Amino acid sequence: MRATVALALALALAAPAVARADKSARVPGTNLSVRVAGSSLEVKQQRTVAPIPVLQPWPDLFMDVTVEAKGDAITISIDGNCSGEHTIKTTEAALRARLANVTALGLHRGKQWDAAAAGFAKALALDPTLVPAA
Repeated sequence: MRATVALALALALAAPAVARADKSARVPGTNLSVRVAGSSLEVKQQRTVAPIPVLQPWPDLFMDVTVEAKGDAITISIDGNCSGEHTIKTTEAALRARLANVTALGLHRGKQWDAAAAGFAKALALDPTLVPAA
């Protein structure tokens, strides 16, 4: 038993580290980008990063992301390691609302109540269906 545990530990320590590279794609016609990191999907504008929920039956390692834009409609395609391709349809306004909400949440945590309230209101004005800002 000890030999088996020692062998397993030795193999685990000797295994090369696997580098996880984040993959990102620019949203055409905007200053936004979408990236996958592990099993997360995020929208980024400069230094602000906000999560984009992905409904899936189990966590999956996302391998790549592509973005297409037609007018205000944005289609995000994610290549999952196990579950294949996921497609998310959204809008530029919805992505900007997520970024505004994250910024407002930071102000709220910093006890800057008035600025946070204005930020949450901005997020809801951009996307009235954004539940976290409601």
